Amino acid sequence: MEYTKALLFPLLLGVIIASCNNTYKTDKGVVTTPEEEKEIWEECEHCSGTGYFTSKCSVCGGSGRYTATITEKSTRSCPTCYGTGISPCERCDNYGSLMCSSCSGNGAYRCRACNGTGVAAIMVTDGEIIKSNCGMCNGGGYETCMSCGGKGRITCNSCYGEGHKRCPTCNGTGGPDEIHTRNVDQGMCSNCGGSGKIRSECDYCDGEGRIEAE
Repeated sequence: MEYTKALLFPLLLGVIIASCNNTYKTDKGVVTTPEEEKEIWEECEHCSGTGYFTSKCSVCGGSGRYTATITEKSTRSCPTCYGTGISPCERCDNYGSLMCSSCSGNGAYRCRACNGTGVAAIMVTDGEIIKSNCGMCNGGGYETCMSCGGKGRITCNSCYGEGHKRCPTCNGTGGPDEIHTRNVDQGMCSNCGGSGKIRSECDYCDGEGRIEAE
């Protein structure tokens, strides 16, 4: 009899432990069977039962590799200005000035008061001829051109007297203004360990993948 009790005791203890392991308490009572468990719990719809969210790594963009972008600028000369950054002014033919149209480049024009004679009036007194100089041109017969100040040329309004303009091809840089970028592999991304994905625990089910059914 004592021998039989000794054999049955471990068996009964095992049944009790197994029963306890399958029993746990929830807000809706004690769950003892898988069927009851299905009624109490339901799959977390936020993480689809996985218990975590997966998102693309923001550092490597999901590639799993870290790349550095290198910017390179071309050192070739501009084919239009050959590296000078300037181009001749087509309006003034690189002079920086234009012929004055008011005086045809002479810097002066015939006096309008005396018609270029330099004489304002002629008087005859007692048989003597008296001439008076024109007050407009002081007897010279010509007036200084007011448009060009007597220079015969005016400043070019296209290049503002420089004789050249900024090269339209390179915008004055002297180069082709070509900037190239290329990506250089720097190895495995340390943020995601090379997987390209970041896993974070689901906040709705605390990583369990299931929540209590309502």
